[in-house]
Parts: sequence; C-alpha cells; structure tokens
Amino acid sequence: MAVAVGVLTASGANAQLPQQPEYLIKARYLLALADYVTWPSGSDLGGNGRALVLGILGTSPFDAQRNEVLTSREVKGKRLAIRYLKSYRDCENCDILFIGESEAGHLPDILRLVRSRPILTISDTPDFGRRGVMINLFQEEARVRFEINLASVRASGLEVGSRVLKLARMIE
Repeated sequence: MAVAVGVLTASGANAQLPQQPEYLIKARYLLALADYVTWPSGSDLGGNGRALVLGILGTSPFDAQRNEVLTSREVKGKRLAIRYLKSYRDCENCDILFIGESEAGHLPDILRLVRSRPILTISDTPDFGRRGVMINLFQEEARVRFEINLASVRASGLEVGSRVLKLARMIE
C-alpha cells in the first residue's frame, strides 16, 4: 500500500503552527485538499443542489471557530454542510468523512463500509493513512503535513490532482 507525504498550502506559504492553532490550519487543509480531489462523474457529489456533506465521526477536534472556517467557503462550487455522526453506519451519505482518533477500534469497519464508494476519508491520527484512510493530516517540525493513501483513493474511484501529488513523496 503506497502512501504519499507532502505539504500543501492554499496561499503558497508554508503553514506553521505557532502562527495559528493547529486545528484551524487543519480545517483549511481539509478544504484545500478537497478542492484537488475529483469525484467520479456518476457520483452524486452534492447532488440535486444539496450541499457537499462533511461527516465528522468520533470525537471532534473542530469547534465553532473551525466549523466557521469549514462552512465559510465552497468546495467544488458547493456549500459545505457539517454533520456530526453518532455511528460509522451513518457515513454512507457523506461526500467527505473526517474520522476522529476515538474511532480507531472501528476503523476496519468504517473503511470496509466506505470502500469502493466516492467518499473522501480524512483523519489526523498516526497510522490511519497506512491503515487505509485516504488523507491523514499530521504535525511535523511545527508544520501541518499530510499523507495520501493512493491505493485507498484509487479503490474509491476518486482522483487526487497532480499538484498535490507533486508535493508528495512515496512511502511503501
């Protein structure tokens, strides 16, 4: 299973943690990365004029300030709606699924449920990328970085833009 690691910033400058809270930066990364993902043409991404659904599963690192960042701009030309999920069984209607660290014990079940579906999975928990989450955010040297599990992305039918992949290095 290949995993790519890289740094992406919307403004072109490196995101450093001392300037802003970690999860504010991670919220912005989530939006920026989603903009570089292409969903399959047959998927119902934000279909019928509905908002793009970001499901947050498990203990949430996002508070009202970060939620405001997440809902303040569009992703793929669609408004982002945040749903806090009580069970991993509720994630099938999401376009993007943030999986909290508290779900580590359920991760195989969650990934089995979304496998082969165009649902972008994102986390910020060590080893979740290697375990099958598509994008995993992490802190390294006071910067927020990300891993991309290409095998999981390909299995879902999603595509990650070359601009993101160019920033990445492969980890086997």
